[in-house]
Amino acid sequence: MKNKQRIILGAALIAVGTSISSNVWAEDGGQTNSDAFLRYEKNLSVVEPVDPIDPPNVIDPGEEKPGTEGPLSIDYASDWNFSSHESSDKSEHYYAMKDNVRLVDGEEKEVPNFFQVTDNSGKNAGWTLYIQQNGQFKTENSSLKGAQIVLQTPEIFTIGDGEEPATKGTIQLDPSGQLSPLLVASENEGTGTWIGMFGSEETADTAIQLKVPEKAAKEEGKYTTSFTWTLATGEI
Repeated sequence: MKNKQRIILGAALIAVGTSISSNVWAEDGGQTNSDAFLRYEKNLSVVEPVDPIDPPNVIDPGEEKPGTEGPLSIDYASDWNFSSHESSDKSEHYYAMKDNVRLVDGEEKEVPNFFQVTDNSGKNAGWTLYIQQNGQFKTENSSLKGAQIVLQTPEIFTIGDGEEPATKGTIQLDPSGQLSPLLVASENEGTGTWIGMFGSEETADTAIQLKVPEKAAKEEGKYTTSFTWTLATGEI
């Protein structure tokens, strides 16, 4: 019986001793702090354009149509092909054909004419996308005087979760070169990648219109013009 009492008493002393040494350690050790950090660097990557009908499948823009470098970038803008027509002495309305794109796996397909822009700046400051027509359609010897391009309101969507920028509605481009705002992202809008399609698969054939008046001399030959797309913060 005496042996059992000694064992119990010994266990109690050990427990008390453990508690005492723990308290002494906490009081004597003091406290310290540690830090954590994270650094963001300027994003200079080129964002690949995606198939507007079947994102996030990527398309190959080709060497002649590289996107601009980030963090605020224009990734893609379709060329507009108004096809071939017989010369006429009447007012005519022509429509841009769908964009023929090549996927990275080599498959070719027709999609609505579209553009793609990306804001990876992290500033959430907003931006405006402008389009500018660089002169009238012309050949070496002739110009389509009075011709006008009319853009229907693009259908806007994102492959991320940012807040949608505002469209400017139907736009008639100015051949003299005036900037026309197409999309406007206010503060905290338009972050990530955004695609704008001119028409759906069903309506794309009439979403970009070229109006040529009766008085314009429609001579034989290839008439061309070009467009400048500008993505910028604030007004320019």
